[in-house]
Amino acid sequence: MPNGRVHARISKRFRFLSILASAGTYYAWEDWILSISVLPGYLLGAMVDPDMDLPKKNTYAKQLWRRTIIFAWMVPWWNLYGILAQRFLGGHRSFWTHMPGISTIMRLAWMCFPFGLIGRIISPGTMAQVLVSPMAHRIMLGVFIGLTLSDTIHAISDLIWRE
Repeated sequence: MPNGRVHARISKRFRFLSILASAGTYYAWEDWILSISVLPGYLLGAMVDPDMDLPKKNTYAKQLWRRTIIFAWMVPWWNLYGILAQRFLGGHRSFWTHMPGISTIMRLAWMCFPFGLIGRIISPGTMAQVLVSPMAHRIMLGVFIGLTLSDTIHAISDLIWRE
């Protein structure tokens, strides 16, 4: 199975798919905000990949979180996710932690929870308005599509890569 750096190289090699997915999204929905949001969703795949289910392992994604000093506090948060995934979701490479779409939703929710909590504490009314706005829904859907594409490439590389 490929390690984190190999996954990152594979992801970079297939970046063109995110552009095609963005164009396809625009073709299907004729919505620029939705289609442009696919690109950062795909790039987010480097930091929120399916291997976040490895607790206390220094994965490539966790190294990226550490490098962004302002978000280094997220590493213990992701370690907790890994511990819970090992205990309750079947461990590394289980259906729940590696199935594109399903694991994507779980990791997005896990990643957004502390930010939502902080936003709710700082400005409760504004946070509620943001979450119900149609634009936020379009952006979240675009990010989900891009991240699911990244997860799919990750899962396929896990299946076919031999070290």
